[in-house]
Amino acid sequence: MKKSTIISIGSVVIVIAGIGIYSLFGGDNEIQVVSGSEEEIEIEVQEDDEDVGALEEEVVEEPSEEIFNDGMDPLEIRETIQTVHGVLNGITGHGQLDTYRESGDGAHIDNFNKIESNLLDQANLIEKVIPHVQHELLRKDLETFVAITRYATESHEVEHLLYSHRIIHDVETVLNEVSGKNIFGAAVFVASAGYEPTAFEAAVKPILQTLASEESEE
Repeated sequence: MKKSTIISIGSVVIVIAGIGIYSLFGGDNEIQVVSGSEEEIEIEVQEDDEDVGALEEEVVEEPSEEIFNDGMDPLEIRETIQTVHGVLNGITGHGQLDTYRESGDGAHIDNFNKIESNLLDQANLIEKVIPHVQHELLRKDLETFVAITRYATESHEVEHLLYSHRIIHDVETVLNEVSGKNIFGAAVFVASAGYEPTAFEAAVKPILQTLASEESEE
């Protein structure tokens, strides 16, 4: 074998060995070998970014708002709301709302007077649990129920009685997770369960505004 050929082979061996040693002990260790076209690499990076984002969304989760605070058994509060809802069902259900509609002979006033004491008792029961309710929307609805229920006994308006029932119905249905019940949207608390409080905006809020206006005139 010629001397020049031996020297060339030896040089190649030395270069290969040098590259191997450099890759093990030297150079930038952050460098990674990525296979595939630039387009494939870009897609892979995008997918990784999306996966990380999804994981972050799962881990960083907004804490749910506490419903009650200390001072009263939450079960007692739930049962009180359930009881009041039952009483309003008894007053307004099975077509009884018609007995409170003005008919020209004043009979609706007599019928309102018959339920006045009962309605005020229900308002008082709810008023006692309000200080122990921490959830802002639920507390607002209970305060609204108290105001409109008392207003119904003074105004003798069937609409006020109607929404007194619908507010407590929505509250109890969502709070106690009652299945098979319609949601009227008369309570803002329904938003916590994904429902739109459309009836609150359309009907309950105007009643509250009228009530506030009459109180300011007194």
